[in-house]
Amino acid sequence: ISIRSILQTGTLWTIAIAWSLIRMTDLFLLWWGRRLQKGEEPATTVLLRPVRNIIAIIIILIAVLVWLSNIGFNVSALLTGLGVGGIAVALAAQDTLKNFFASITILLDKPYQIGQRIVVKGHDGVVEEIGLRSTKMRLLNGHQTTIPNDQMANLDIENIGHKAKCYTFFLAGHDNGFGIFK
Repeated sequence: ISIRSILQTGTLWTIAIAWSLIRMTDLFLLWWGRRLQKGEEPATTVLLRPVRNIIAIIIILIAVLVWLSNIGFNVSALLTGLGVGGIAVALAAQDTLKNFFASITILLDKPYQIGQRIVVKGHDGVVEEIGLRSTKMRLLNGHQTTIPNDQMANLDIENIGHKAKCYTFFLAGHDNGFGIFK
């Protein structure tokens, strides 16, 4: 590959566009992360890093495919081979994907949050971290336990740290001869 062939095939344009798209994604996710931190959703910022990585990988893959097509490779044959390999990777990453989607479910459904005391699988403790693969709890005896999120999404969880608020109303009246209330 010569410099002339690189310049004629639009390689520099492909790299510049891919780099710009990745940077714009970073800026958008930075803005979104700050907005989530200010609001009531600070735990969901955990999802921003993997979303950024997935978007960047997709942009890079598309840029590589465009570049390969520009220099004369048969991209359709390459995509067919990647499809077969993709099935093998998906089967190998099945547990990781289950934990990832369970993490999303936990962060959006909010059966518990960081700092709350929960009882699950006989473990009684305070949630320290909700990660992409697992939830870490500090037990009452001081030990730490880690439970995969695909199990946490399917278990019965007693959230002791999230009690309903009880309100008691007192009605006070004064009888002045005209009725209790005036």
